[in-house]
Amino acid sequence: MKDGRFFRRDRDASALEDGHYNEGRREGRWVYWNSNGSLNVERSGFYLGDVRVKPGPVSPTDPLWAIAAYGE
Repeated sequence: MKDGRFFRRDRDASALEDGHYNEGRREGRWVYWNSNGSLNVERSGFYLGDVRVKPGPVSPTDPLWAIAAYGE
């Protein structure tokens, strides 16, 4: 069961996802990237009990992007 910080990269070392698991469920801020390096706005957001409850950053100019990219 996944628990704690989770960060996944593709074969080219590009980031794909970054977030936190709590007893196997996504919790808190999750950021997803597409294979071309762009932000996946449909999946990124804030999760509670493995359900997306609030959208995340929508572009690199979004203030939430800085939080997502550099931490809180």
